Amino acid sequence: MCRHTFSPFPYSLQYLAYFRVVENDLFKQDWRSRKKKQIFQYIVLKWSLVLLIGLLTGVVGFFNNLAVENIAGFKLLLTSDLMLKGR
Repeated sequence: MCRHTFSPFPYSLQYLAYFRVVENDLFKQDWRSRKKKQIFQYIVLKWSLVLLIGLLTGVVGFFNNLAVENIAGFKLLLTSDLMLKGR
């Protein structure tokens, strides 16, 4: 195999590109044996979990922003009070 190929990837990454993805036949067989109701429940549960994670991330970001704004406002008031007192 020639090491001088015209590719943006190093030689080791080109070597990894030749491997085939091995699929899990047991998982596929288990998925086929499920009823439509079970598949629907799984999909709803999966997307509900994604929605919950997204909402929690948004709430954490909101309160983080609120805390940063309050700290910045407190520092501004403290600085302006010190400037007015002539310190």
